[in-house]
Amino acid sequence: MIKYQNSVASAVDGKPIYGAQVNVYQTSDGSLATIYADEAGTSPLGQPILTDQLGSYAFYVADGKYTITVMTGTVQISTTNITMVDALQLKERALLVPVNEDAGTLPSASARAGMLLGFDQSTGSPTALVANSFAGPTGASDSAFGTLAALKAIDPTLYPSPRLAAKAGSDGGVPNGLFNYQTSGAPYTADGVNIIALNSIPLTTGALVRQGDEGITFQNPLGGPAIRRLLRDRNGETVKVTDYCNNAGSNDAENYQEMINLNPAQIDYPQGFEVLLEQQVALKSNQRHNFDRGSGITADVNDFSLFGLGLTTGNIGTVNAPIVRGQREIQFTNTSGETLVSGDMIQIVDVTDPAALVLEPQEVQVTTPSLITVRDMLNVDMPTAANIRIYKVYAPVENVLFDGYARISNVNGGGGGGGLRFNLARNIRLRKTILEDVRYIGASIENTIGFSSPDLTVRNVVATGLGFRSAKRINIQDFTASDLKSDEALTFFDNVLGINIANVNIHQYLFGQDPDGGTAGNNILFDRLCAAINMVNIQCVGSGTYSVFFNDRTINAAIDVFNLSRANLGGIRTANNCRDIRVGTGTITDVVNTVHPSSGFGEANGQPCAGIMFDPSSSGCGVLGAVNGSRVASGRLVMDRQAAGDRALAYAPRLAAGVDRPVHGVTAASDIGAVSPSFVGPGDPAGRSPAGNVVSMGADETSAWVQAGQTGGTQSRPLFLNPFGGTLVKQNPSFPSNGDARAAGLGPGEWYRNSSNQNAITEVV
Repeated sequence: MIKYQNSVASAVDGKPIYGAQVNVYQTSDGSLATIYADEAGTSPLGQPILTDQLGSYAFYVADGKYTITVMTGTVQISTTNITMVDALQLKERALLVPVNEDAGTLPSASARAGMLLGFDQSTGSPTALVANSFAGPTGASDSAFGTLAALKAIDPTLYPSPRLAAKAGSDGGVPNGLFNYQTSGAPYTADGVNIIALNSIPLTTGALVRQGDEGITFQNPLGGPAIRRLLRDRNGETVKVTDYCNNAGSNDAENYQEMINLNPAQIDYPQGFEVLLEQQVALKSNQRHNFDRGSGITADVNDFSLFGLGLTTGNIGTVNAPIVRGQREIQFTNTSGETLVSGDMIQIVDVTDPAALVLEPQEVQVTTPSLITVRDMLNVDMPTAANIRIYKVYAPVENVLFDGYARISNVNGGGGGGGLRFNLARNIRLRKTILEDVRYIGASIENTIGFSSPDLTVRNVVATGLGFRSAKRINIQDFTASDLKSDEALTFFDNVLGINIANVNIHQYLFGQDPDGGTAGNNILFDRLCAAINMVNIQCVGSGTYSVFFNDRTINAAIDVFNLSRANLGGIRTANNCRDIRVGTGTITDVVNTVHPSSGFGEANGQPCAGIMFDPSSSGCGVLGAVNGSRVASGRLVMDRQAAGDRALAYAPRLAAGVDRPVHGVTAASDIGAVSPSFVGPGDPAGRSPAGNVVSMGADETSAWVQAGQTGGTQSRPLFLNPFGGTLVKQNPSFPSNGDARAAGLGPGEWYRNSSNQNAITEVV
C-alpha cells in the first residue's frame, strides 16, 4: 500500500481550490478503485474525496495503474494517469527494468552481502559495485589544535572543520570551539573570536567561522556583525528576532520562517527593528510575538504577508438530519474511526454548491455515538443532510498573540498585498497592533473561534481594515481606523456569531474628499447571517454609504452610545430580512445624500437616505433610546418601513399625541419624518387620519421636534419634544416669515411653523 497526495489550484489565479471532487479509477477497466485512509488498508474511503482548505487531497492505494479526475461542480478540471509502486516492498520483488533492456547479472545473495547496487557507467545495466569504490582520500588524524597560532596555520583543504582545544579552555581570550572554513561570505572581517583569519588564506577568499552546539555564526554578506543561526528547537523558550534577521534592508523571509519553525514560546522584537519580507511567512501555534515600540514587519508580497492555516481530516462521518439555524445538536454517525472529544474543533460544510460552500466552525462540547453537541449556536441552515460534511480540525493554528506596538504593512500593489490572515484558527489576539500601509485587507479572520483585539489601529488600508468570515466569539475594544480607500473599517460577513465591540473611532472619506481618490464604503458592515452583536460607544465620521449597516438575515444586535456623522446615506440601516436590531441612545448628524457620478450612490438612485432606516423586510427592530439628529439631508431622522405587526414600537410613544396606540412607518407619500396611519386628526369622524398622514421629525444638539400633518386640508398639530423626555408641549404660533418670527421674539436656533409653506417646521435664522 502506498500513499498518493496532490493538490488542486485554480488555473486563473493559482489559488487553492477548496471542496474539489476527486475520483480514482482503475486504468484497466475504468471502474472506481478501492482507496484507503490508512496504510494498513483498514479504513476505505468513499468517493469522491474533497480537497481541503489548501486544495490538498491524499489516499492510500495498492500498486497499479490509475486515472485520477478532479471536478468542481459538473466541470472536470484535470485528469492524471499514475502508476503506483510501493518502494518499501521492492526487497521482496525482482528488480524491474524497462522492456528490452538488459537487467544485468548480479552475484548470488550470499556473495552480494554488504555490496552496493549501482549501474554500469557505459551500459546503464545494474551491477554490483567494487568495495570501497566511494572511498575518498584519507583525512587528518586529528583536527584539534591546542593554540590559536596553530589553528591559524592550518591548511583548510585538510582541516575544513578544525577545533580550538586549548588546555585552559581558551587561548589569548579566544574561547575553545568548533570552526568551519567558509568562502561563501567573502570578503570577511576578522574579529579574532568568531571570524578567524588564516595565515595562508586572505579574508577576501575565506576564513574560519565559529560553530556552536546551539547555532552557527556566519558573516553578514551585507556587512555589519555576524549573523547567528540557531540549530536546535527552542520549545517553550524566548528568542530574539535579531538572532535571525539582519535588519539591513534585505529579504528576511527565509530566516524569519526558520526561526518561527523552531517553536519558541516568545519572539522578542527590539525597539526600531524591522523585519523585511518578500515571501509569505506561515505563523505557528502557541507563540507570542512581543514588539517594542518602533518595531514591525514590512512586506512586499502579493498575498497576505503573514498567515496561519489549520489542517483538517477528511469527512469523518454521516449527518443524519438537516441543520437548522439556532440549534446546537447534530445527529451524526462517526464512520471514520476518528475520535472526537470535548474541546475539539470541527468544520461543518454544506457542499450542495461547491462554488459557494456554507461553512460553520464549531467546538465540540459533548459527543455520543449518535449526536454531537457544540458549544455555540449553529448559525446557518443546511437543509440537505446528505450534503453535509464534518471535518475534524486536528491542527488548528491557535494561541497566537501579537503584543506591543507591532506595525504590520504590505506595500505590494499587485492586488493581493494583505497584512494578516488566519483560517481554521482558534484564540488569536492582536494587542496594540498597527495595520498600516496595506494594499489589500489589513487582517482577515476566517473559520476561526476566538479573536480579540484590544487597542488595534488601522491606517491607510486599501480594502477592509479588519474582516471576519465564518467566525465566532469576537471581541474588539479600543479600535481606531482612518484613511481607508474602499470597503469598511470593520466587516463581518457570512456567518459571524458572538460579536462584542466597544470604544470605536472611525474616520473615513466622503465622495471626492480623499486626496488619493479612494472612497470607503460603510464604516461597519454586518452582512449575511451575523448574530449576537453588541456595540457600545461607537464614533464614526465620514462614509460613502452608511455608518453602520445590518444586512441579509443579521439578527439579535444592539448599538448604544453612538455618534455618527457625515455619512452619505445615513447613520444606521437594516436590509434584507434582518431581525431584532435594537438602537439605543446616540446622535446622528450631517447625512449629506451626495450622488457620486461613478458609483451611482444617493437617494436619487434608489438608496434611501435617513438617520435610521428599518427596511420593509425587517422585523422586531426599533429605537429604544433617545436619538438626537441634525442636518439630515432628507429630513428623515427615523424611517420605519417594517410591517405594523413586526415593529418593536419602542420609540412610537415619543411621536404620539392623543392616540392610544400609534403606529409609525413610511410610505411613498412621505417626504419628511414618518407616516402615522393611526394618528387621530381633528375633523375625522372615523377616528382615523386620511391616507398619507405625515409625522415630521427633526433635531438639533439639545432638542427634537415632531409635527403631525395631514392631507385633505385638515389642520396640522405642531408639537415640541425636549429632549425626547416623553413630554409633548405646544409649539410657538405660526408666522408667515422668518422676519415675523424674529419680530415676535424668537431667536436663532428656535423653530416656528411657516404658514406660508404649509405650516412646515422652520428654523429661525
